[in-house]
Parts: sequence; structure tokens; C-alpha cells
Amino acid sequence: MRILILLSLFVTLPTTAFATDRENAPDAASPVNQLALRLGAGTPVGLAGLEYSRRVSSVASISGGVGMNAKTPQLAVMPRVSHFLGHLEVGVGVGFSVGGMTSFEEAMSADPVERGTDLGLFGNGELFLRVRFSRYFVGLFVGYSRLLVEFLKPDDRTYPAQKDVFFGGLELGAAF
Repeated sequence: MRILILLSLFVTLPTTAFATDRENAPDAASPVNQLALRLGAGTPVGLAGLEYSRRVSSVASISGGVGMNAKTPQLAVMPRVSHFLGHLEVGVGVGFSVGGMTSFEEAMSADPVERGTDLGLFGNGELFLRVRFSRYFVGLFVGYSRLLVEFLKPDDRTYPAQKDVFFGGLELGAAF
């Protein structure tokens, strides 16, 4: 319940503050490049990563990022479609990432059960919401990843690899 309250405050306070400021609101004609720090659990760029995005049309952009998870570096690419509503940007993305994965059981168990993968190809889908302040933005994202191909398997193969991961996180960035 607290998360819902914080999320609603996160969305409503900035939009209320900028409701009358339409001439300064970003739109699809805003800067075409952006750089974002993305933090979260299970994200395509790991626990923390840096992502570059370039707008290719008024509604479409393509992004690529690199980051680090608990096991390996992560690489990701994701085309996105978005729509501006004043200072809000909402959108979806579908892409791929390469890297390792730590399973929930590995992270939380006192007696680790290895169900992650050391190196794999993942298909990713994402929903995002960003609040823009001139050239800067803050955003939330949630999504789903599926292990498509496992390139390097862990030594312990007692348990099958976890194939599905739900992720979420926060992003802070700048457009230029």
C-alpha cells in the first residue's frame, strides 16, 4: 500500500506543478538524444547500468545500454514507442539483452540453489513512465524477461535454470 501511495505522489505532484506550464513542456520535437542511469532488480542492464537512447521519429526511439548484475556485465538493446502528455512520457519497449542472471533462490536462500545462468540471451518487454523537467527526467519502469538461449551453464545443474524474470526500477537521465 505504501508503494502505491508513493507511486501516486511521484506521478501527481510533478504533473500538478507543471499543469499550467504548457509552453515549456517537452514533446516529440524535444532533443533526440538521452542518457539515463537505470537502477533496479532484474533489469536488462543489470542492477545498475547506463543507457543511451536516440529518438528516430516523433513516437519511436532505439536504445542501447550496458550495466552490471551480480554475476556478469549486461548488454541490452530495445526499440521503444512513447507518447508525451505534457511533462509525462509513457511508453512500451521490446528488445534483447545478453548477460548472466542470478535467480531469486540464489539471492535469497541461506543455502544457495543455483538456478540462474552464467550467460544467456533474454527477450525483454517493458512499460515505462517518465516525468520530464526541461532537459532532465526521472522515470519508473516495469517489465518481463525470458531466457531464450543459455550460452554458458552454471557448474551445478541440479535444478533447471529459472527462465522467467519480472523486473522493475528507477531511471534518472538527461536529454541533449
